Amino acid sequence: MGQVELLERIAAHLASEPDLPAEEIARVHLRLLAPGGIAAAGLVRAVLGRDRRFVEGPAGRWRIALPPQSSLQPPVLLLDLAAPAGSGREPWLWRAAATPWDGSSIGRRIVVHQGGERSDALAELAGMLDEHPVATEQASALGRWLSVVERMHALPEPEATVVDLRAWRRLRGGEPGQGARAGGEARAAADAAPEAHESGEDLHGRLARLAEELESVRAAAQQRGLHSWAEVAAAPGAARERAELELRGLERGFAPADLDAVPEAPGIYRFFDRGGCLLYVGKSKNLRRRLAAHLGPAEIQGPRAARLREIHRFECETSGSELEALIREAREIRERGPAWNIRVEFGLAPADPAPSQRDLLLLLPGAGAPAALFALAGERAAWRRLAADALPAPRALEAALAAFFRDGALPEGFEEIDPPERVLVRRYLAWGPEEAVILRPLDFPAASDLATAVLSGAAAGADPPGRRVARAGGGRCASGGAPVLPAAPGPGGAGAP
Repeated sequence: MGQVELLERIAAHLASEPDLPAEEIARVHLRLLAPGGIAAAGLVRAVLGRDRRFVEGPAGRWRIALPPQSSLQPPVLLLDLAAPAGSGREPWLWRAAATPWDGSSIGRRIVVHQGGERSDALAELAGMLDEHPVATEQASALGRWLSVVERMHALPEPEATVVDLRAWRRLRGGEPGQGARAGGEARAAADAAPEAHESGEDLHGRLARLAEELESVRAAAQQRGLHSWAEVAAAPGAARERAELELRGLERGFAPADLDAVPEAPGIYRFFDRGGCLLYVGKSKNLRRRLAAHLGPAEIQGPRAARLREIHRFECETSGSELEALIREAREIRERGPAWNIRVEFGLAPADPAPSQRDLLLLLPGAGAPAALFALAGERAAWRRLAADALPAPRALEAALAAFFRDGALPEGFEEIDPPERVLVRRYLAWGPEEAVILRPLDFPAASDLATAVLSGAAAGADPPGRRVARAGGGRCASGGAPVLPAAPGPGGAGAP
């Protein structure tokens, strides 16, 4: 039984039998065997204490509070903002429209202020904002718009109570018909500026939709025991604060300082529960930023909030490139089957590449990190790291490349990429990564020239951030410096696929 259903059942019981002792509530609804006075009183208080509908009387007896006479009464101002195309950063050009809501429908009169000129409609809007609570899907955008028009036209600052309908969707567990959407950054971006409203939905239709949603918010607020629009406006923030306090109080296997120590580098990360079970494996090109997003403040409700409470500790492993992290992530998901990961089937490998693209070397330099060298020969693939301060001798690398491409052997120091993940390398190449150096052995007259080109590219990749090695076809760093690949082009030219 869920928490909401439990509270509703207790409320119905108290409505029919007021003044129930805590022992009776604990026995009937909380399944507490042989409930003692102190234990029952504490348990019932913990369950009912946060819901304003329940009132504890003398001797631990409970009743339902009578609702106040004026509970969330209209009118409420429904407000819609729309931005002309290209004016997301120009709030003075936005169109603001508002209409009163009387509790069942929207008002007949819709006030619209368009553009940045002072008008009677703007003055009327400002007065309505000061007199009535406001319900909108664009609470943060409304704040930006008000800040601009107040400065432009010396308007008095309205004392607006703003009910954020989007925040209430999250409070109630997600948008209608959907689960709670993950990713606070995406929602913040969506709320940062009003939509252009090019979908064809007219203004009256949008305001009518807001009226329907506000009615459902009012019903949910009354169930929660909220008695004023100010309390309704504050509820999502208060719930989020409680969720954050709860998270801070969780006993975890890591401290906030551990997150600050995570490097801003590509790699994979793992989440474990308290029993050591592997929950999730992920990859990122910036581990610190990704973990901060994962382990930051939880959603008020929804899957992410529940899962975040299960994470007890994490592990990180850096890699020399995002491609290496992608391969390692896919391999771990396949081999270890983490509880939360979705197993992805990569499908069949691409058809056998053309002869000119059959044998390739992909060098992904990493500033401040070892370069990653990927060798592809038909369906075979292997890789190794090349640390700038511990590069192999040219002859050793020459022998390794000859063993791979000519003899079909796995050279010492290279790691074979398993068949399920091999396809990822050629698919990565299809994106044409700008930081990559792509070399074709057939473009080099001798294996020694190919080894020299690889070592030169790996050394260049250790330069400070800002200097990236371009493809072999260009042979220059992104800033237009001198060529970094001293390869002598063969008959096919030193081009990338």
